[in-house]
Amino acid sequence: MSASVTMRDIITGCATHYAVEPGLLSSHRRDHLVLSARMLAFWFGASLARLTFAEVGEALGWDEHRAQTCFATVEARRRSPAFREMMDGVETAILAIARLRELGMNPRAPSLDPRSIAERILAGGERAAGMASIHEIHALCQAVLAADDARPTFEPQLESAHG
Repeated sequence: MSASVTMRDIITGCATHYAVEPGLLSSHRRDHLVLSARMLAFWFGASLARLTFAEVGEALGWDEHRAQTCFATVEARRRSPAFREMMDGVETAILAIARLRELGMNPRAPSLDPRSIAERILAGGERAAGMASIHEIHALCQAVLAADDARPTFEPQLESAHG
């Protein structure tokens, strides 16, 4: 028996694949990972959950037109065998999430805490570093960039020639 798929399952699966927080799919952020996850969520909502574009748009906090546009974009990209293969993997994850939910296991997108990832890798050495997932690497990169953006910049003070 196939599990019935909800938008929550789809959002969790797409967010997990792209290593972004599920809530960002409803935001207006336009960075590549969020946009990619959001577009797939629109497509899977219409095709896998069999929701209307209006229902998918509402679930993601966007309008029907945006859902249609994203669906068409993903449809065009599905011509690529590599893109279809990636989507097959995401669909498998979504179906697994739906099945776990039906079994009462309440799956959630994994929390990718950069500090715990870094501690695990440093404690485990080269082997642990080599086994880090792409999602963990993304989380570490995002943490480094966020820390760098938060770092204050200092302008050097030039001494006055008159002073």
